Amino acid sequence: MYPSSPVTEKGTVVGTFQYMSPEQVEGKDLDARSDIFSLGAVLYEMVTGKKAFEGKSQLSVASAILEREPQAINSVKPLTPPTLDHTIRRCLAKDREERWQTAKDLALELKWVAENGRLDLPTSSVQAQRTRATTTRALVWGGASLLLAAFAGLYGWMMKPVPSPAVSRAVITLPPGQRLAGLDEIAIALSNDGTQLAYVALQGGMQQIYLRSMDSSQPRAIPGTEGASGPFFSPDGQWLGFFAEQKLKKVR
Repeated sequence: MYPSSPVTEKGTVVGTFQYMSPEQVEGKDLDARSDIFSLGAVLYEMVTGKKAFEGKSQLSVASAILEREPQAINSVKPLTPPTLDHTIRRCLAKDREERWQTAKDLALELKWVAENGRLDLPTSSVQAQRTRATTTRALVWGGASLLLAAFAGLYGWMMKPVPSPAVSRAVITLPPGQRLAGLDEIAIALSNDGTQLAYVALQGGMQQIYLRSMDSSQPRAIPGTEGASGPFFSPDGQWLGFFAEQKLKKVR
């Protein structure tokens, strides 16, 4: 019927480049630590408002992921505690052995940052120091809570079981005296909802399109499709397009 055209296959890179891990860019085998790198890129962007790895093209972004370190978070957001910068930077380690090895480890670290992270800023004023400390604590708690909420959502999404796609099988038998047309073009089409099958067949020396409901064993000839080839359904399944007499035609 149709040639196989899988969405993904071995050696094919699929995804949004800015959030890919180095091993994904290189087409290597992936594991949970690759997801931790991608999560680190998301957390970096949430905190700084900037992407961890940027470039003018996919090639330059891929080069940044493989060779460059992202700008230190506290250089973009000075009130960010060093512990949070360290936590996210470890997510973004080029070597997966140097990253957090499990999502649980990262979750515990983020929780610790929320409870204990501090930022020490030199000041000549005790009052200014207290004000900054209060602001810092509020930012740490607010930011870490946001990160934990985002992480919980992402972790739940990544860990949920992926249902196996339903597989349907059917054997289509043509009526006596009818045979499928041997054409260079596609001779069979299935509607988007899977309920209608159209095919080009020869019967009594006449080549035309036949339509069969998948819940029926009897096809019916479609008037006006004599000499047709290359049938296809419209997205809503209400029209059948085909080629005949070197023209594109359609029937309801």
